[in-house]
Amino acid sequence: MVSPRFLSLAERVVIADRVREPGVSLRAIAAELGRPVSTITRELARNQHPDCTYQPHTAHERATARRARPKVGKLAADPVLRRSCRMGWMSGGAPQPHTRPDQLRPRMATPMVAELNDRSRMTLDWDSPAERMTQSLNTHNQQQCCNDR
Repeated sequence: MVSPRFLSLAERVVIADRVREPGVSLRAIAAELGRPVSTITRELARNQHPDCTYQPHTAHERATARRARPKVGKLAADPVLRRSCRMGWMSGGAPQPHTRPDQLRPRMATPMVAELNDRSRMTLDWDSPAERMTQSLNTHNQQQCCNDR
């Protein structure tokens, strides 16, 4: 199921049919679809062919291809973070079912997450919570390795 904020193929077909009709404005098409005029304008600007025809099926395929964001997950990409999470889960770090919040022990990540949530996103050195956690775990693991020697 695709979010309703994206144009559907049926809406694109309506746009194509109404654009071909003489005397129909973009405002009328937008009102019929219940969308802002800027959405219709943007759709035609992005997906109209050079000969000024609009093909709804081609437009839908192109929009779907642009929407795809292939990305590797944080745990899959970072073996250190993955190992640290596994170690935390195995040592009882993850809450058990039916655990009351007051029974949970404090975790290493809790103060860091609170700090990250309180920080303004407008700072120049902003990292995502996962990136900050990875940096902290790397530092922690390096310190442990140095202490083991």
